[in-house]
Amino acid sequence: MWERFCYYGMRVLLTLFLVKSLLKGDSDAALIYGAYTALIYAAPVLGGKMADQYLGYRYAILLGAVLMAIG
Repeated sequence: MWERFCYYGMRVLLTLFLVKSLLKGDSDAALIYGAYTALIYAAPVLGGKMADQYLGYRYAILLGAVLMAIG
């Protein structure tokens, strides 16, 4: 639940920040937001591939748990 809350909150705040503070146009803000969204959905796929090929599932889970605990 909180993951979705953060995602949609960041969606609004990122777009407003780009338009109001950085003075980007609407099309530039939409392009940056699109890249952000694409990276959010691509990162687990790339991380899973890396974990399968290089780390092994036990070490990948341990590393992920440690990173989540750190914040």
